[in-house]
Amino acid sequence: MSDHQLPLERVPRLPAHAAPPRRGPNAATLAITGGVVAALAINALTVFGVASALPGVQLLGVAGGLTAAGAPFDGPAHAPEVVEVPEAPECFGDFGGDELDDSAGPDWTNVFDEREAFFRDQQVDLSAPNIPAVTPAQRAFVEEARSLLASHGEDNWDQDMEHLVMALALNACETSILSGHDIDDFTVRFYAATSPLLAEILGEDPAERPAEGVTGFMILTAIGTKHLCPADAPQWMAGVDEVGSDW
Repeated sequence: MSDHQLPLERVPRLPAHAAPPRRGPNAATLAITGGVVAALAINALTVFGVASALPGVQLLGVAGGLTAAGAPFDGPAHAPEVVEVPEAPECFGDFGGDELDDSAGPDWTNVFDEREAFFRDQQVDLSAPNIPAVTPAQRAFVEEARSLLASHGEDNWDQDMEHLVMALALNACETSILSGHDIDDFTVRFYAATSPLLAEILGEDPAERPAEGVTGFMILTAIGTKHLCPADAPQWMAGVDEVGSDW
């Protein structure tokens, strides 16, 4: 990434209505995206406090994507992959459908056990009104996120921003668990589109959200996975890179 400061005037400011009044998240959406941490974070979130940091988050989104180390860079990490699409079979039997094993699939008991173990390891207190960084890995993530935004001229970091980036990263790690640790650009797009946290900050309609803001928050989310669920981080970083600004 170049050393020069990105000018603030390059980043479109959010309209006044972009920070909607507080509202409860949709229960179905929370179930899809993990839910427990998102609901806790929204209950503790001061929307207009976080909104004050949006110019820096959008600058981060303008700056580019992620490298394997988690640092922003100018431009895509790789050229789009050319994928050959096979011709559709004439009938379902061509897939060997008669031999499909309906018992195949994730062991949901183990998945939910893994999720509970993850939250225990992260020391997330679901009865607390907020989600502070308490473990060394969490504190390292928060410091990296704060320093990264500061390098883009954003000094409005506060407790609300800490809670928000923590919740985004924890939800991403939870999504990895619920997805069997199989994350791609589709999953990353779906996460961003259905996140009640991003809806609370950037607006409910994904099509109306500023792409720079979504990209900036998703870069912070992917960096969080590097600290909180490092085995899943390469997939999140690759997914964010692949999406670019096409949310």
